[in-house]
Amino acid sequence: MTIDYEELLQRLAAANCPYKLYPARLRALEQATGERHLAEIQKVITMRIAVAGGDPRLKYQFQSDLETFGLFEAILYFHDYESLPAEFVEEACRLYDRLAAAYLEHHEDLETSDDPRIQTQLAYLRRLGDSREHVLPRGRRAPRSAPNGVADPERPEPVPGYERRLPPHPDLLFLGYAGSASNLAEELIEALQASFMFEGFPGLQAAFFEVADVLEEQGVDVFGSEGQYVLERMTASVNEEMFGDFERYIYCVGCAEEFKPEVSLAGVNEALLRGGWECDRCRGASSSP
Repeated sequence: MTIDYEELLQRLAAANCPYKLYPARLRALEQATGERHLAEIQKVITMRIAVAGGDPRLKYQFQSDLETFGLFEAILYFHDYESLPAEFVEEACRLYDRLAAAYLEHHEDLETSDDPRIQTQLAYLRRLGDSREHVLPRGRRAPRSAPNGVADPERPEPVPGYERRLPPHPDLLFLGYAGSASNLAEELIEALQASFMFEGFPGLQAAFFEVADVLEEQGVDVFGSEGQYVLERMTASVNEEMFGDFERYIYCVGCAEEFKPEVSLAGVNEALLRGGWECDRCRGASSSP
C-alpha cells in the first residue's frame, strides 16, 4: 500500500494534540494513569511493523523516530516506508488517538505534579530541548520589511542602574539566578533563552518569528543593530544546541519539501523577510527575474 502523506497527516492531526509524545512524556503519563502506554506501542506497532512491512529494519527505524521525534511523527513517517497494510496504519493511528487524548486529559496535572517520578521525566524532556510543535508543513507568514535595510549587529552599551522590564523566568529563580542583564537586549536574550530551554523549543520554523515578535513587542527594530544583536545571539544558541532540536529538518514554505536549512543570521533575516524558511530551489526560483 502506498500511503498518502496528506491523508495520514490529517488523520493524525485530528487528535488536536500539540504536544510531542516522546517516550519520556509517555512515561510521565504512565505514572499518572497506571497504564503501560509504552508497552502498548510495543505491542501494536514495534513488534509488528517489520512483519507488516516485510522489512526487519522498519522496527529499528520506528524506534529511532519515536525517540527522536515522538509518536505523531514516527507514524507520519510511515509514508516513507515502501509498503504497510492499511489496517496496520489505521490501528497505529487509533493508538495515537487514545494516547493523545489521555495526555491532553492529564496535561495540567502532570505539569503541576510534585511527584518526583513525573518531574524527572519532564525535566529530562526540557534538557533535550522539548519541542512545542510538530514538525509539519506550515503556511507562509506575513513577510516583514526592512525599509532602512539590515544593520550590522551591535552589542548595546550597559545602562547604569538598568531596571528590568520583564520578571526573571521562574525556573531561573528556582536555580538561584535572578538575572544580570545591563540593558534591554541582554534581558531579552536571557528571557528568550530561558523560555526555549524550560518551556520547550518551538522548532526552527517558528523560533525566530517568536524572537522577532518579542522584539517588536518591546519596541526594538528587528533589523536594527540592537535587534540584529539579539538575533545573532539566539542563532548562536541554536547552533550550540542549547535548546536541543538536533535534527533541524523543517518543511519549505514554498514547496513543502523537507530540508535542513543553514542556521545563520543571514538565513534568519531572509526567512523573516520572505515570511518563512525556503529550500534552495524555492529561494532560487523566487530570486529569479
